Amino acid sequence: MKTLTEKAYVNLTLLLDMGENDTFISKRGELILHDEFVQVDNLIDMEYTIYFTYHQLLTSSTMGVFLNTDLIKKLDESLDMIFENKQFEELLEEDGFKCIIDDIDLKLDTLKESYFYKSPFFTLWRNSYNVYDHIKNIMNENNEHICRMFQINMHSLNKDIHRDYYSDDSGNDSDGSKVTGESNPNLIYEQVEQEQAEDDNEKNE
Repeated sequence: MKTLTEKAYVNLTLLLDMGENDTFISKRGELILHDEFVQVDNLIDMEYTIYFTYHQLLTSSTMGVFLNTDLIKKLDESLDMIFENKQFEELLEEDGFKCIIDDIDLKLDTLKESYFYKSPFFTLWRNSYNVYDHIKNIMNENNEHICRMFQINMHSLNKDIHRDYYSDDSGNDSDGSKVTGESNPNLIYEQVEQEQAEDDNEKNE
């Protein structure tokens, strides 16, 4: 079973290869070359097929496809072929079909302008994109390894920050009290104070 994009490419090939007197029928978005002349009784199906073909290729293709293949050229030439074919010329007399072709033509012009098509800047844009894409692929390939190293370094850094926060160079914690190493250092101070109080009591007695 063909994907939608594959079906659109097949339709595009038929449009590029069609002659002035070729006729077509359409079925579920598929353009089919027909041996006999077909009256305009399948206008809705034909409108959908042409709309689907161009919009599928315009919206599903990536920047790399537009820059590194001749897809823009094929889309442009196929539109010219539609205007030269007698069957499509008849269909263009219908407002609905003409509106679809005009919309496709406008979107294609916008695409060509955005990529500087047929301009010296097109080559510069393509080369810049390919360098960017190459670097991006390298980063994607090494992403897991880099992330693993980064997480280890961050873990060590967080430990250092934690230790520095709770202990300064003199061995005191952040509130200035002596770090004793006990789970509860206040117990030692309480014990000393209690012993001193007992000694004072014995002396008073």
